[in-house]
Amino acid sequence: TITATILIAASATSQVTVTTAPQNAQQTYYSLANGVVTNHALADWDLAFEIRGITGSILLNTAKGHKLYKAPYTLAQWNSIDTTGLAANWPQQHNSETNWSSGAFNRGLTANPFDLGWGIYNFTTHNIVGDSCFVMQLQGGAWKKFKVDGFTAATNSFAFTWANLDGSDEQNGSLVRSAYPGKNFGYYNLATNTAVDLEPAAATWDLLFTKYIGFVTQPFPSMYPVAGVLQNREVEAIQVDGVPTADATYWGGTFSADINIIGFDWKNFNQGTFQWEYAQDRTYFVKDRAGDIYKLVFTVYGGSANGNMTFNQELVGQASIDEAGRSS
Repeated sequence: TITATILIAASATSQVTVTTAPQNAQQTYYSLANGVVTNHALADWDLAFEIRGITGSILLNTAKGHKLYKAPYTLAQWNSIDTTGLAANWPQQHNSETNWSSGAFNRGLTANPFDLGWGIYNFTTHNIVGDSCFVMQLQGGAWKKFKVDGFTAATNSFAFTWANLDGSDEQNGSLVRSAYPGKNFGYYNLATNTAVDLEPAAATWDLLFTKYIGFVTQPFPSMYPVAGVLQNREVEAIQVDGVPTADATYWGGTFSADINIIGFDWKNFNQGTFQWEYAQDRTYFVKDRAGDIYKLVFTVYGGSANGNMTFNQELVGQASIDEAGRSS
């Protein structure tokens, strides 16, 4: 039998500050056990391609200022795309706030279970054949049309094409997944037309401190740039409200794999006082990839002036596996 034992650890609370730099221009990967793993400029990438699995997630760096619209055209109609009616009728697409495997290019799925948004997965060949066209407004205002030509299992690579709306300056790009072993995503910079290696190995980090597009309710419901914290894959969290943070516990609660359990709403900017305010009696418990549980209470946000996020961290639960033997 294999038994799992949860050991409650007597651990001192430490105050931690992680920065996203002025104007939230930096993405910082953080390990609950080891601290900051690495960081890079948010502007370093435009596209991110999922490395593992068959969901074919493709993220767009919307926090950089890019906007994506799904065009009502197939790949066969690439040369005849007309953007008339774009603003009124074409849906703007965002990366999922809760799931890494649903990027901006993967939204608006049909009833086909093999539809990945930008293409159709072939269960036999494991290829993904592109079937959709997109129009992209880049940071700065330039418009481009874009298509993912496909994913080829034999070469383990994505191929994609972009051009000006009139078809001029057409360029081709590719990203080979095997170049990023152990990582969640490989990244691409459209300005330099090159693949870039930005993300640390998935096993080394738990939380990403970053700017991203999130749904806000004030001053009115909309998708808006926010600064916050997203969980890595295989990291779960729970939010506990209405209990003094000193008394909060995760016992009886359900941990969630949604990546925005911490998110951005532990803070709020008061438009009357022009001060940041913080959710009272709000505690987060995060279960890292090793199964250890940490208690986090966020206390200070430095705003865009420095991008600093300060929180109290305490190890409150430690998972250990005791293999006592096996029975046949």
